[in-house]
Amino acid sequence: MGSATKKRIGAGFKVTKKLASLISRNRQSLALQYLDKIIGSDYELFRKDEGFIEYRRAALQFKIDLLIEWKRYSEALAWTCLECEINPENVFAQAMKKQLKRLLLMEDLEYRRPESQTRQRERVFAINWDGVAGMRELKLTLENDLILPLLEPEIYRQYKVPFPNGILFYGPPGCGKTFVAKKLASMLKYHFMELKPSDLASIYVHGTQEKIGETFREAQEQAPAIIFFDELDAFIPNRGGGLYHSYSSEVNEFLVQLNDCSKRNILVIGATNYLNRIDAAVRRPGRFDKKIYVGPPDLDARIEAVKNFMKGRPTAKIDYYTILGPRELYSYADLELIVNEAARRALRERVPISSEHFNAAFGEISPSITLEMIREMSEE
Repeated sequence: MGSATKKRIGAGFKVTKKLASLISRNRQSLALQYLDKIIGSDYELFRKDEGFIEYRRAALQFKIDLLIEWKRYSEALAWTCLECEINPENVFAQAMKKQLKRLLLMEDLEYRRPESQTRQRERVFAINWDGVAGMRELKLTLENDLILPLLEPEIYRQYKVPFPNGILFYGPPGCGKTFVAKKLASMLKYHFMELKPSDLASIYVHGTQEKIGETFREAQEQAPAIIFFDELDAFIPNRGGGLYHSYSSEVNEFLVQLNDCSKRNILVIGATNYLNRIDAAVRRPGRFDKKIYVGPPDLDARIEAVKNFMKGRPTAKIDYYTILGPRELYSYADLELIVNEAARRALRERVPISSEHFNAAFGEISPSITLEMIREMSEE
């Protein structure tokens, strides 16, 4: 890692900590001034560095998100217009600009059309991945293929790009598939339905088939809705094996319900550890249009996740880069266990949690993921 990158990453964490302090104390002006310094900075050393440019853009996006959260919509619109002028290729900014204009118009006219305008305002949302560590590629895919079509449907209709029927998350357990699905539903303000294999199991012949139909009918009544099928391979296993006769009716029912469910304002998200164990007919485009591998967190994501787990705990100085660097196979669930174990050790000594407590916890708890699992689970 080069010195410039280290300096940029270090500055990023310092800014995040200071902003969190200012925001928690509702020091809005100071928080915005601090972001302005980052956005307006033009250090010669980093001027053409893509990472630094992205860092400044992230600061600008964070400022816009804060202004929206604080309901300072006029200022948010002004900064969004600036981003559109500087980066006209930024489709998200163009969509957000139109959305903010609509929101301001609705505020102005709300007293004349309160009922209809209130319903429209409830559909306005901002992208906020707070609490979701890492997963940059996954977030970008969801923003481009799900969130932008909802913010600016006219553009997608113009290009005849359909809204996806379903998305498949696959990869090792404990890496955030369920958490991301819930976060997405909360962000989009969709009704969320989470189903496990036991929820649809039935002792009656074809009883599971009927429950699948009932699930989609309920989702349509609550639409817009997300149906999240955990362990999807247990619902609809590959019919090429010996289970064909037992599960063919259930798979067929699922296929019928999945067809054009986007037109009913239903998004289906499936999660599985092994993509190749799901029936091939279900995996075809037009049913699950996006397949996203969700693997173990990278270093930046591990640091961000552990810091989230550490919030509110007594903490000494911790060298996160050193203690988390060689932990590539630890999932988010594993890291939460590590933090809890480190906290227990510190509690016994009645001292703040330190790097030594983390190292001891890592010595006791092994990762739940192996390289062999990753190779097998990443196969399509």
